[in-house]
Amino acid sequence: MAEEPQKTKQRKRKARTEPNEVTDDEPRSRKTFVQLEAKTKRIPQEQIDTWPQVSSQVLEQIVAVIRDAKKDIANTQRDERRVIAAHNTLNPLVRKLARQLAASRIPPQAKDIHFNIDKLTERNAQVSREVTTARHSKQLLSEQVKVAEHLLSKDEESLEQLKKDAKKWRTEWKHQAKHGRVRLAECIDEAVADIL
Repeated sequence: MAEEPQKTKQRKRKARTEPNEVTDDEPRSRKTFVQLEAKTKRIPQEQIDTWPQVSSQVLEQIVAVIRDAKKDIANTQRDERRVIAAHNTLNPLVRKLARQLAASRIPPQAKDIHFNIDKLTERNAQVSREVTTARHSKQLLSEQVKVAEHLLSKDEESLEQLKKDAKKWRTEWKHQAKHGRVRLAECIDEAVADIL
């Protein structure tokens, strides 16, 4: 019995000497998200200085989007205390972003509609409907292609069988013609004439 505890201790030592997967590998999140690749445009500061500042209407729309996002994030908590804590944590961040955005400049080609959440949501829903319709039509077309390919393969098989049968009958007819027997085609013609 004294040997058994020593074996378990040795096992524990061996387990401890193995590399720790958590510390060696990068931390992995439970869900993987698709992220857009950041693209940096090298625009000279002199050109940016000529751009207009964010208008108050656009600033209000941007801040409204940020506040909606803050509410969505804070309301994911189940506990009321955590919701309040999330609001208290995110409120200074929202105010800081609003101050920074008020001092920022936007490109002259940017339009107010680019910052209107209602219009963007409507446009997003429209694009989503179009994509869904396109996916459904693609699925229907792919199913129709599969059915058509299946029917084509069946038709090709039956065509090959008919070609084999025709070849077989031709050789049979040639064989009967060589040996002076009545040809099958003449018999069929006579039978058809009798019926009519």
